Amino acid sequence: METYMNKPEVKKQLGAPADITFQSCNMQINQAFLLQGDGMHNAGALLPELVNNGIRLLLYAGEADMRKSRSKQRTI
Repeated sequence: METYMNKPEVKKQLGAPADITFQSCNMQINQAFLLQGDGMHNAGALLPELVNNGIRLLLYAGEADMRKSRSKQRTI
């Protein structure tokens, strides 16, 4: 995933800055969220409003995600 997301043509299509490197799991950012009380919660209800307001999203779930199996995911 990281190799794909860091391709210049993919960044361009997503509107991502060329100097930003995609990381699938940045532990410093993860720790900062946890220390602010922003642990795991269901944010699915927030997504339709973002999309309806023109916010572009990338939702990614791994093939073998330990927290939530692919069979239990739903389409918004």
